[in-house]
Amino acid sequence: MAPIPGGYDHLVEAFKKRFNAAPALVVRCPGRVNLIGEHIDYSGYSVLPMAIKQATFVLARLNGTTKINLINTNPTTYPDYEHDTSVPWDGTKSPKWHHYFLCGWKGGVQELISSNKAPKSLGIDILVDGSVPPNAGLSSSSSVVCAALLTTLAVHLHLDTTRIDRRGIADLAARVEHYIGVEGGGMDQAIECLAEEGHALRIDFNPLRSTRLVLPSRAVFAVLHSGATMNKGATDYYNQRVVECRIAAQIIAKRLSHCNWREVRTLKHLAEFLSKDADEMIAVIDRHFEDDLVTREEVLHELETSDIDFAEYSLNDSTADSKFFSLLAWA
Repeated sequence: MAPIPGGYDHLVEAFKKRFNAAPALVVRCPGRVNLIGEHIDYSGYSVLPMAIKQATFVLARLNGTTKINLINTNPTTYPDYEHDTSVPWDGTKSPKWHHYFLCGWKGGVQELISSNKAPKSLGIDILVDGSVPPNAGLSSSSSVVCAALLTTLAVHLHLDTTRIDRRGIADLAARVEHYIGVEGGGMDQAIECLAEEGHALRIDFNPLRSTRLVLPSRAVFAVLHSGATMNKGATDYYNQRVVECRIAAQIIAKRLSHCNWREVRTLKHLAEFLSKDADEMIAVIDRHFEDDLVTREEVLHELETSDIDFAEYSLNDSTADSKFFSLLAWA
């Protein structure tokens, strides 16, 4: 993240053509691939991702108004959008491309306010470009969220990036993505904010920590796309898996009476209560669940709780009406 370097001339010219002014900065935020630990970050377990060359690019400048003017280099697919910052934005359940940017922007503003650096004017002119294939499992959406958050902080802090804590930003970016209804685990945001060239990162959670692992200098990683796409923000499929892992952990906690099931949020959390390592937890899961699919009524019976209580401690907005849960398959 820096004032405009070389190599972005075509984006700078596109920005000038649209806004009649030069951008103040460019932010680059990469996509990622996960080498080890697929779909376990939201259960609290460690993962090993690395960043890829493909990235989201954001060019920005303050405009002295209350308006965020968002344009994309691919306007046919991603139409222009204008947001008035004087109007509160509290998220959406049907996200479009600009909502991912607003997630990061809102997180950046919240960070500035909490640090007593609230800007007088929130208006920004924004041009977004990207090379991360969308809906391909390379974290294109989180790349936009992280880039937006970093852009908001950098442009309002007048490019003083020494005042930006990348680890804190990664943690915040994971939280604000909930504004578009995604209850992620934090891996995507961590690698996209903390990545270093030539390294993969082991990411640990609660608290967020990262450990660099040097990649072989002559290694080649082939990342292949099957052609199948999935927009995790536009469907309930992803959040359903997160919830199913949580419910499995809560049922086991209830059966073993080692802790209050309402306090258990992840399988890793349960493992810590039980003093079990990952291999031992697999045996615990297999021992407690013979049938994969369970009904909502069966879960309520297991937890000895009301539907209202269940919704508060186990579900999220997108799964509030779920009637069936596949516990064994995902846990």
